[in-house]
Amino acid sequence: MLRPAVRPPRLLLVGKAAVAAAIAWAVGALLPWGAAEYAYYAPLGAVIAMAPTVVSSVRSSAQLVVGLASGIAIAWLLVPLALPEPLKIALAVGAGTLVAGIPVLGSGRDYVPVAALFTLLLGGSELGDYSFGYVAQMATGLVVGVAVNLLVAPPLQLQDARESVSRLKRRAADHLDGAASVLTEPKPGDDELSRSIDDYPALLEDAFAALDTARESRRINPRARRWSFDVDGTRDDLDALRRVGRHLQDLDAALLDGPHEAVPADLREAMGDAVRATAELLRAWDRGDDLARHCGDSLEAHRALRRRAGGWDAPTPESREQVAVTAFSLRTVHDEVEHRVRSSDRPAP
Repeated sequence: MLRPAVRPPRLLLVGKAAVAAAIAWAVGALLPWGAAEYAYYAPLGAVIAMAPTVVSSVRSSAQLVVGLASGIAIAWLLVPLALPEPLKIALAVGAGTLVAGIPVLGSGRDYVPVAALFTLLLGGSELGDYSFGYVAQMATGLVVGVAVNLLVAPPLQLQDARESVSRLKRRAADHLDGAASVLTEPKPGDDELSRSIDDYPALLEDAFAALDTARESRRINPRARRWSFDVDGTRDDLDALRRVGRHLQDLDAALLDGPHEAVPADLREAMGDAVRATAELLRAWDRGDDLARHCGDSLEAHRALRRRAGGWDAPTPESREQVAVTAFSLRTVHDEVEHRVRSSDRPAP
């Protein structure tokens, strides 16, 4: 449970946030024109600016400034009104929450009602000084936070993307191992095979999100040149793995719904060999080693299955369809992987 919180990238972010908050407090205390009185807002701005990527730090900081200005403007409109304080508070929060629904405000939307409420309640007779100090100190903290995030080991979120892709490849290979074991059972008794890949779509979605974060982390990041990462190639891998997932579902349907007893043992063995060879190809793709041999082994297993199935006189249309769908799904998975392997070996233009 605590492992994600103590990973090195997270601990680095923790350290930078702490340093940025301390610097922002010291700088905020030096601001002129009475703004130093509100220096406690500067560390808050620094913490808010400390995002997982430099681009997101800049974006969230700009959105926060707009959100604060919107909330302060709401408070300024309400202060002159001769209304009971509870009603003003309700109007400030209501109007701020309404404005916060504007999508363009992004992460700054959450601070619109907060800024409106704080300005209304804490500004008092010094509404102008408070508003200026509030914005000035938050902006100071944001600038300090962005600067620290950019200058001190600017984060590159590459490892999560790599691990997410690797996890999908291993999950697909493990699932094929389960499919091979199903072929040894005359009558599979449950849908354990289908359940073993239920989380595949969620893993795929997480991998695409991690890739988007990795791509963003490389923007305006001086460390990006020293760490190679093929964003387009990784996206192509994920697109291929998305299609692999669909073919695995077709394979499940064929193996679980088909009449196994109508398929002779030697043909089931050929099917199992093709399944296991495809699983090993996926693992080789994940490891990035001995790919040519595994591609050849997988291709030969599929050819052997096709030769054996071609000489089989199926007793029922259902059994013929089961073998045909199994062979087609496996060969399509093989082709997807082989295409990505060959594309990765192709020199860049």
